[in-house]
Amino acid sequence: MTIEAQPATIYNGDTSLIKASFNNYFDGTILTPFNPEVGHIPDGTIVTFNTDNGNIGSNTIEKKTNGGIATATLTANETPGVAHVNAATDFETRNVDVIIKPSPIASFTASPTSGKGPLNVKFTSTSVGTINRYEWDFNGDGKIDSRVQNPTYTYTKAGVYTVILTVKGPGGTSKKTRIKYVTVRMPDLLMQSVYAPTTARRGRYIRVTNRVKNIGNWSSGSFYVAFYLKRYKNSSKKYYLGRRYLSSLKASSSNLRRNYFRVSYKIPRGRYYILAVVDYTRRVKESLRVNNIKYTKTRTRII
Repeated sequence: MTIEAQPATIYNGDTSLIKASFNNYFDGTILTPFNPEVGHIPDGTIVTFNTDNGNIGSNTIEKKTNGGIATATLTANETPGVAHVNAATDFETRNVDVIIKPSPIASFTASPTSGKGPLNVKFTSTSVGTINRYEWDFNGDGKIDSRVQNPTYTYTKAGVYTVILTVKGPGGTSKKTRIKYVTVRMPDLLMQSVYAPTTARRGRYIRVTNRVKNIGNWSSGSFYVAFYLKRYKNSSKKYYLGRRYLSSLKASSSNLRRNYFRVSYKIPRGRYYILAVVDYTRRVKESLRVNNIKYTKTRTRII
């Protein structure tokens, strides 16, 4: 009897066909096929297969010969290593080794996982198995952000982020998801509203009311709000009215203030929108700046 495994090396979760053949004679050195006229052992002869790693239906199974061959399927479903598989009849035993390699298992750590943004986070793959491809999704949006094994990623917006690592190798694919794994704290200043009277005189004061809100999850620190006059929203020409100072704005809090600015005689008469700009000196590191500006809904006539 001879025994062979096809293939002799598999990954955990894969299978190998174990074949015991009575159509050859093996003296330990030379393999000699039987003369077909002599034939092989009778069909239906019981061959007992057993393994110490994985299973072949269970750890032991009996199969009958057909055409001088009996087969069993080894499934690698235990620990990586070597499966010692035996095939035995009443008068003979043979064995073959099947090498079982670990399938990839995705795993990772990160540091830090929380802090004030912009937040630089170092990710380290602790995955095991044979891996030839890494795919990182740092914000759970389904897009691949990095293919580096141990990348660093900078979070520039406030939020709580889910991180996903997918690893791929010859033994398959594995995915590790850490939900709400990274927390980034940043202020986000929003100019909510700005109001002004319909008419104002040059040389006199105009009252401009505005509300600023911090929609982020971290205090802002100090900043300025600037105010301008503009004839048209899409025009680059603007006239400076003045500014106001806020020492800080806590997360989720807002500030409403009435401001008084003197309208210069240098400003031509006409109709103007009033533009309010939060943190126009860019002192605050925040998530977004597109929401830092606001125009009055109607124009003010300067006379």
